[in-house]
Formats: sequence, C-alpha cells, structure tokens
Amino acid sequence: MSMRKLFPVGATLGPSHRIEAFLGEGAFGCVIKCFNSETNLSEAVKVATGQETVQQATAEMNILRSLSHLDADSCHIVKFNGHFLHKKDICLKFELLDQSLHEYLRDRHFQGLPLLQVRTVLHQLATALLHLQSAEVIHADLKPQNIMVVNRQDDPIQVKIIDFGFAQPTSETNSDTYVQSLPYTAPEVLLDAPFNEAIDMWTLGLIAVELAVGRPLYPAPDPYNMLKYIISTQGQIPDDVLDRGSLTEEYFQPQDNSKQRWALRKPEEVFFSEDSSAHNRYYFLRSLDDLEALMTHLSGSHPDQPHFVDLVKRMLHLDADQRIKPMEALNHPFFTAIHPETNQGVVGVNMEDLQASEQPSCSLVAASEIVPISEQMSAIPLVVLLNNDKDDISMEVSNQPDQPFIAPAEFLSSEPDTSHDSIDNQQTREQLSCRNEATPEIVPSSDLESVISLTLGLHSNTREEAVLEQSNKHVSIEIAEHSDASDEDQVENGGCFWHIIRKVIDAFHYYFC
Repeated sequence: MSMRKLFPVGATLGPSHRIEAFLGEGAFGCVIKCFNSETNLSEAVKVATGQETVQQATAEMNILRSLSHLDADSCHIVKFNGHFLHKKDICLKFELLDQSLHEYLRDRHFQGLPLLQVRTVLHQLATALLHLQSAEVIHADLKPQNIMVVNRQDDPIQVKIIDFGFAQPTSETNSDTYVQSLPYTAPEVLLDAPFNEAIDMWTLGLIAVELAVGRPLYPAPDPYNMLKYIISTQGQIPDDVLDRGSLTEEYFQPQDNSKQRWALRKPEEVFFSEDSSAHNRYYFLRSLDDLEALMTHLSGSHPDQPHFVDLVKRMLHLDADQRIKPMEALNHPFFTAIHPETNQGVVGVNMEDLQASEQPSCSLVAASEIVPISEQMSAIPLVVLLNNDKDDISMEVSNQPDQPFIAPAEFLSSEPDTSHDSIDNQQTREQLSCRNEATPEIVPSSDLESVISLTLGLHSNTREEAVLEQSNKHVSIEIAEHSDASDEDQVENGGCFWHIIRKVIDAFHYYFC
C-alpha cells in the first residue's frame, strides 16, 4: 500500500495531529502537512516507517539535540518542534515552510536567478554552514531539494537547510554510511577518501553555480562520470588526493612513467559506469573561468561576476584541505564589496556575530525532507560562436530557455583551469574522452567565420549535420537536436553523443592550443 493511502487526509497522527495534505515520500518514509490541535498551527511531520528508517530518525534526533543551542532563524536551519509516536513509527515535527529551492528554480523555468538574489541566498547558506561548523556537524546531503524557501513572496527570500537524516558529527565521520547525492558529491567522497565538513562547502559551490545558471554543473549518472565531468572542467585531481582514496583504482589507472601518478580509466574498464553520452550535461565549461561568459549571456553582464566566479573556484577546490572555509567565504569580496545596485555590501561575519546567534533558549534546529514531484527538465543546448562579431549575438536568449547559449570565442578562456595540475592536450584527448581516435584534421584560418552547434541536451529522433569549414577542408559532425524528453528517458536513449562532443573539443584544442 502506498504511503499516501496509509496516511489519508483527515486521519489523525498521534494524539493531536490531523493530516491536511500529503507532501512527499521517499526511502525514509513520508512528509505530511498536519494541523497540531495543541498549538493551533500547521506543521510538517516527517514520518519514519520501518526499522531502518526508525533507527535513522533516532540518529537524526541525536544530531538535532547537538544543534539545540542554535537560533533556527538567524542560522537558516529549519526549526524542530519535537517528536511523537504513531503506532510503531517515529514522527518528527518541523515548522512548515513554503517550497524547496529546486521547486523555486523550476517555477522560473530553470533560467537561474539574478546575481543580487544569488548573493543573498548564498550568504544565508554560508551562514548556515558556519554555524554547523561551530556545532561540529556535517550535513552531508546538501542539495536544492534539501533547502527550503521560507516564503516565496518575500523579497529578499529567506532559505533554510532541512533534512539532517545523513548528518554526522565531524569527530565520527563514517565513510561506510551514505553521504551526499549525485550530482553534488565531493571528489573525496567519490574516491572513498577520508572527509570532513569541507564536503558541504563543495556542494555549496555547485549549488551556487546552479542558482546562477539554473542547471546543475555536473549532472552525472554515476561516480565515474562525475569524476570525468569534474576533470574535464577543473583539471586533473591532485595525486595526493587520489592517493588517499580506497576506490581510486576503481576509476584511475596507475601511471609509472608520467608526471602524474594516476590517469582516468576508459568507461569500458569501469564496471559500474553508464554511457555518459546518454545523460544530459547542460553546459560544458572548459574551465570554471568560462562561467562568467555563460552568466553574461544568460542574464547579462554584472560587475560582481568576477567575484562570484572566484568564490565558486575557492568553494570547488579539488583538495579539501585548500577549500575555502565558511568564515572566509562570508568575508569574500563577493559579499563584502560595495555593490552598485545597492551602494552597499553584504556585511561580513565575525565571531561576535556567531556567538550572538547561539541562544540556548531557542528551539532545536532540525530537518525535514520533501521529495518534489518529478518534472520534465528540458535540456539546454550550447552554441559556441567562433567569430569575433559580438553584435551578432542576441541577448534575448536569456529569456528563451529553449534557445541555445551563444558565447563568442574571445569570452571563453583560452587556457584551462590552472588552480590544479592540468593534463596536457594529448592526455585530454586520450583519457578524458576515454577514446583513442585521432584528432580531426583542421586547417587554421585567420578568417574563421563558422559556427559549431553543440546541443548539450540528448538524443531525439531528429538529427542535423553541422559542418565546420576552413579553407577547402571541413569536418562533418552529426549532432543531436534539443530534446524535451525527461532526464530518465534521455538516460535510456543513449548513444554516441559524448564521443561527438569530444571530437568538437579536440578541434578546439587543435585550433586554439
């Protein structure tokens, strides 16, 4: 019997809760909107069903008790109102919030938020991580579905972190338990290396990008492809990080005669990898620096974009030991610089601010989980314009989610990310693409006027041929058109798309490098 039928509207939970609406369900149980007759308020009630989920709920309550000294509102963590029993089920009570951050982005057609709003939300989430750090707690499952908007009508909006079901004390981290969700998993977790609270900062960096552009940066179907996506944009993971992972040899091949000790394996060498061509990668960035060009063409230029990109790069440092800390993030120029639209900056945080928000009299801080109804998420294609005529670019594309992103070549970085050791072009072709095909022959030309269309959506029944012409030679590339299929359908309808993308990337390397 489904959870919805087990908990029908109008039924009673425990001694004083009447069910008003069924909000969602998952492996943990379900979340229900209930009216509490003792307080005359509606609450979100997380019902843990089954022995394993009851044990998980018990562990979650222990985490909640360790956070009892935090002020839920100023720390941007959902307010916990206690628990009660319903038959053999544990029911956790929370303040009722509006909608998840994922749903908030969905209502805006996944076009991203204005940078001013991104800054506000990101500051609140960094503040939450600062207080979790002070309480020595790792959330371990941050994602837009686990961040709630208090009231979507507020301006600016307020957000709170929910769902501490997988949270761990920093002193008792356990790699044998589930932590983090794809596509928000930190490299050290993917490699089964020791981890700490820095995994939450990694996830916050990916959420920051998603807030700005509307889509996940690395929507990988499995850990192997997640690693491949990360490396293709951020460069090779440092050897000392790879050396610490118990799963490193599952995804990487040791190298005896190389300046780098590890090389990413080919897909056929990894048992639990899916064909990445069958999954939807919305944007391909050669480096994180290219994020600025992407943001410019999605929502226009903004003077704080360089600060934002710098903060994201620090949040997404491949080495957890070098990743920016919450206090440092809150005092980053993206928050503290004077902003033209308001003529003021977001105030940084110091230890006095931190201590002032830790009030023992406040309610416990906790979490709930609302699983939103699955949506049809259309792929966003990418078009890279290789000529220098910026006047040909229509800025109306930012309001048309079905139209391609267009970026002139001079806006894209000509150098890969150098914050970590990068692999050379040949390694990029042979290892990152996991192919050994020769690079297509392209004759450089000073009057390059061609447009290469790369849809970063997935295969539909209709294809078109893009031809790159230079002098008297050309490369013929078959590419997929934009597809309105759901992510699940796209995974099932895979093909050679990643191979096609790699050929175009190879062409870029040959021409520009």
